[in-house]
Amino acid sequence: KLSDKAKSYITTSRYYLGGYNNNPPITNEMYGYERGTLRYNTDRPLYWEGMVGLMYSSDYGYAAGNSCVSGTKLYDYKGGCKNKDWLYISGIFQWLMSPDSGRPHYVLHVNYDGQVTGINSFNKAAVSPVFYLTPSTFITSGIGTLTDPYLLG
Repeated sequence: KLSDKAKSYITTSRYYLGGYNNNPPITNEMYGYERGTLRYNTDRPLYWEGMVGLMYSSDYGYAAGNSCVSGTKLYDYKGGCKNKDWLYISGIFQWLMSPDSGRPHYVLHVNYDGQVTGINSFNKAAVSPVFYLTPSTFITSGIGTLTDPYLLG
């Protein structure tokens, strides 16, 4: 549960629920599927509004840098792109925001190898919560590392 203080820094935001049918394409294309400009399943809601969501497939893709974004499918990040991606956590499955539109009960995730693939939602995986700060929130100190985290005010 978020404390009242934490909630005061976070704004309610729109989280898009577009997915992909099968192994995801390159990051820029996946961004279009997530936001609904390209859609596989028009029966699903396009977005959800709330305070905390999950990392998108495209967030993971963009975190690896330009050469990976434009030249490597998210499914193929197991090679050099995984090693460049600051959102990759070795040995951990991570849930992503997007459903795997081709299969019921499947969602996209980052697997142990750094690939974005579909997995049955009954499995266990870690989450990387995401949120948007209010415009009045600012960093009072810290550099954003584990040993010197950002402090907000």
